[in-house]
Amino acid sequence: MKKNTIAIIAEYNPFHNGHLYQINKIKQIYNDCDIIVIMSGNFTQRCEPALLSKYSRAKQALSCGADCVIELPSLFSTAPAQNFARAGVFIANSLNFVDTLFFSTECGDIDIIKKLAFLTEDAAISDNIKNYLKQGFSYPTCVQKAVQVNSEKSVYDELKKANNMLGIEYIKALNHYNSKIKPATIKRMAVTHDCMNTKNYFASAKFLRHKILNNQYNDIAPFIPETSYNILLDEVKNSLAPNDFNKLENLIFFNLYSASKDNLQNTAYITEGLENRLINAAKSSESLEDLLEKIKTKRYTYSKIRRILLYSLLGINSEYSKFTPQYTRVLGVNSEKEYLLSKIKTSSSLPVVFSGKQILKLNKTANKIFDIENRTADLLSLCGSKISYKNNEFTAMLVKV
Repeated sequence: MKKNTIAIIAEYNPFHNGHLYQINKIKQIYNDCDIIVIMSGNFTQRCEPALLSKYSRAKQALSCGADCVIELPSLFSTAPAQNFARAGVFIANSLNFVDTLFFSTECGDIDIIKKLAFLTEDAAISDNIKNYLKQGFSYPTCVQKAVQVNSEKSVYDELKKANNMLGIEYIKALNHYNSKIKPATIKRMAVTHDCMNTKNYFASAKFLRHKILNNQYNDIAPFIPETSYNILLDEVKNSLAPNDFNKLENLIFFNLYSASKDNLQNTAYITEGLENRLINAAKSSESLEDLLEKIKTKRYTYSKIRRILLYSLLGINSEYSKFTPQYTRVLGVNSEKEYLLSKIKTSSSLPVVFSGKQILKLNKTANKIFDIENRTADLLSLCGSKISYKNNEFTAMLVKV
């Protein structure tokens, strides 16, 4: 009987009990299966540096039941939800042996998620989404506004929930690539996305990040698997974690002080007028937090502002938003499942690499994607408790657990 291969697209920032629950649930449902995680690189979709390096997070995942971890390069892991989902699905699809894409949602019903995905692809709603995007609203807001005009309230309410929205984008991405991968979902456990309360042994990643960045490590112990917790503490002890976006404050302000409107206008995903708002706010702000507060509106979410700030630093222009993944970079593998490495190398329609050095031999687009990853690694060197060079894009070894 063929063994099922299950893909998860994740950030694990940090790896917590909710992630462990999901992996255990997959094993319960599919019994004999391989779990491949496609995980964010150095930065996450919030456009913040991951608390721990991607190799440490890969180790956490492998220690808690994942079988193989593949990188979702930072160019894609920091992109808006639609592009984030498409890139993750593109990599999963390129492996050519993944059976199921598994994710958690607030509703926990794959039929509802499929219905919502179909609804948002309706021609009238799709046109409305495009119109709202031109007005500068965030993509999730555009979808909600477009559906609100055409649908009943119960449908609209489901679109207010972050994991449902991402699930919808996974379905749409699978449809976009005519993928044979089947989607599956379970209900998110106990706490909602970004909830700052805990329930039983579950806490949101936002709650845990807040505690970690405030050095309250004892408070998070009940909500993180022991092996994951120990890996985190080791990184902290060695001054390799946590990484904090606020440490880039001076660099961000210097970039805005010296940036021209033309350069900012060329930044990927920027909307008309935001460049003026950024430059003016920078000149009157006293901190990064102050800057974000002055720019934020219903149209400009914190994530969108951070994305523009980060992309401006990295020189990511509109050309990059059209890229698709160009390689499969394996970060780690379960030592009992090393057969997956040969399976990936044999089956993948993308070049399979294990180090930055191998990427340099690939095409021009691959090197542009890797250049961004390399520069985000340089930024991580500035994001810790002290300045410490952390770029190991060329030296890191494959993680085996």
